[in-house]
Parts: sequence; structure tokens; C-alpha cells
Amino acid sequence: MAQCLSKISTYKRSFRTEEIKILEVGAGRYSQVAYEFDNTSSEITIGYYLQDDKSHLIEHLDYMSRVHGLKSTYTISLTDLFQINDQYDVTIMKSVLGGVFRDDFSVTNSI
Repeated sequence: MAQCLSKISTYKRSFRTEEIKILEVGAGRYSQVAYEFDNTSSEITIGYYLQDDKSHLIEHLDYMSRVHGLKSTYTISLTDLFQINDQYDVTIMKSVLGGVFRDDFSVTNSI
């Protein structure tokens, strides 16, 4: 995990002056990593899959904005991994494959 966060810091430095679009796929009640890229782009979309997570993500975004003074523009959006209709420069997919394969929901050929 430390190595991963170190790489995020490297990418944040290189994105700092660019206007990029970032999509986080599979954000949930206890896991959102897109905030690591705050102040690096003009637009960050926090995508969730379960409707139950929406209100928590909105509350958490409000909290993060108040406490940390977020600089980027954030959108919280219901996002289906198989139906992404926009283009993004960076896509974050933390723990998505675990969710896709949960409860034998998917097979390898479907990815």
C-alpha cells in the first residue's frame, strides 16, 4: 500500500498543472481514493455502483470540502463499469475486480 501511495504522490506532482478528468469507479461507503488527486484537475467524478452508498458519499464529500478545503470540482455519479459514456484521462479502480466477481456474479470472459 505504501508503494501505491508513493506512486499517487508522483502522479499528483505531474498532474498539478494540467486540467484532467478523473473517474473513480466503485467508490463505496468506506472507500474513496479520488480525494488523493485533489488540486490536480478540473473535474473528478466519484462513481458508485450501489444506490445505498450515494447519501454517504455526498455527506463525505461535504465533510472533506469543509475540513480540507477541496480545490477540484467533484461530481458523485451512479457509474456502471460496463457503461461509461464519457472520456477520462485517469481511471481509478480500487477493489473493483473483487466486487465484479463477488458471489459468482461474473465470469472471466465478461471482463
